[in-house]
Amino acid sequence: MSSKRADLVKAYLNALEIRSIVVLAVDGKRPSRLAFEPDKRLRTVETFWFAKAAHAELVMAHARDDLTAIGALRDQGWVDMGGAELRDTVANIAGYLGAPYSQFSTMVADAEKAVDRILANVEKARFEGRLKSVNADYKAYRQRQLAAGQKAISYSEHLAKFTLSLVLLAAKNANAVGLRQADSFAE
Repeated sequence: MSSKRADLVKAYLNALEIRSIVVLAVDGKRPSRLAFEPDKRLRTVETFWFAKAAHAELVMAHARDDLTAIGALRDQGWVDMGGAELRDTVANIAGYLGAPYSQFSTMVADAEKAVDRILANVEKARFEGRLKSVNADYKAYRQRQLAAGQKAISYSEHLAKFTLSLVLLAAKNANAVGLRQADSFAE
């Protein structure tokens, strides 16, 4: 992956404001716990990635409420159930709330596809002469800089900023739609 493409993929993922819920356990047995971040002292049973931080927080709040209601939530956030059972509980709560989640690798693959489409469309538009407004903006900017006696950025830098703005907009739109719900936890 080229540095430019990798930076755009990273920008796309950052714009999604992704957040995880991690199911942690001591060797996959009881007790287990939920956290927003992994803990190296515990084994990660499953990581649920949400494209919206609000979805992760909502699922976490409902999980804690449900676990408290059934008497499974213990001191310091420990849960009196095995990691697999807690994982299934979180998946059920996310499904019930309509909070779509995915694997991180799926989110990266989706981001890479989106960035590739944007790069291809920008390149195609450039070759077909359909970037008239981008070119006009650059020309006006360059003339203002020259009139002020200041150095202007190159056209390629200008085009890179334009492309970045498209990537950020695409991520914002993808976040509005949400990710597809994962079908299973099989790895």
